Amino acid sequence: MSNNKRDQIHRFAGQDCTFEFEKKFDQSPNKIFQFRLRSHYESQLSWFLGNFGLFFLFVFAVVALFAVLWHKGLQSHVHFIVWFLLVVFCLVYLTIKLRSQHAMVHSETITAIEGHGIQITTSCYRFWPWMQEPVITERALIDLNRIQSLFMNEGFHVNKVIYYMAMLVKDEERLILPFKELFPRMHLAIFIYQCCRHVLYGEPEPSFEKLLETLSNTPSRNIVA
Repeated sequence: MSNNKRDQIHRFAGQDCTFEFEKKFDQSPNKIFQFRLRSHYESQLSWFLGNFGLFFLFVFAVVALFAVLWHKGLQSHVHFIVWFLLVVFCLVYLTIKLRSQHAMVHSETITAIEGHGIQITTSCYRFWPWMQEPVITERALIDLNRIQSLFMNEGFHVNKVIYYMAMLVKDEERLILPFKELFPRMHLAIFIYQCCRHVLYGEPEPSFEKLLETLSNTPSRNIVA
């Protein structure tokens, strides 16, 4: 039996991320709630400089190296060694920076599906800035029968106390974190947790309007920790 209700999409844009909450009615007779944290890295100059500024520094180093060799010849061993070490350092650091998923995360999405479980999707940026479309790096469906426990926990991330939702899953050695790169702040994490329990276990649905009011009144308007 199909449901004729239209999908409901809610968005809240913070300084660091945009939170998207969608209730899907058209695709399935079961309840489907989707939550997405979309980072603003692509619009931040600091992200661009942090990942690609060293690339231009490397180009400058190479040009300067050839300039030194052109004017002073290969006899200038000191200049050659200095510029060579600088080029190697830039290459190594740039490689590590670009391979860091935390710096390249485009969005993290979890979809709670009534009677089925939770699907986790992670999207990352492509290598070069002119390739705007993200690529899917991870997608996993955790079956409801395998979820032994769904709970909230707290921990330390760098120098902050964070609250996160975790799942104890059968045959998995470690806890599974639906959001493992972009940690939502406490009020948002609790809302997502309560919505997931509402979809999967029939518990009361939390108020999105109350969450929106709380987020709007937050002085920093940061969505993630």
